[in-house]
Amino acid sequence: MLVDTAELVSIAETLPIELKIQLIDKLLSSLNPSQSNIDALWQQEAEKRLQAIQTGDVIPEDGEQVFAQIWQRLEP
Repeated sequence: MLVDTAELVSIAETLPIELKIQLIDKLLSSLNPSQSNIDALWQQEAEKRLQAIQTGDVIPEDGEQVFAQIWQRLEP
């Protein structure tokens, strides 16, 4: 049974917000499936970076200020 795209969208638009969120999550996951090994590596990296900030080994800087400094250096 094939459903017309317009009909499918029309049905989706009538769903409660919670179901819309679930549907969107499933659709996005189907486009970009999770790779648990890569996700685990990113989790480790995030934890390592957070620890470096918490111990003072790394001092975070405001992103806008960093980009402003870069643009200043690039100006002729």
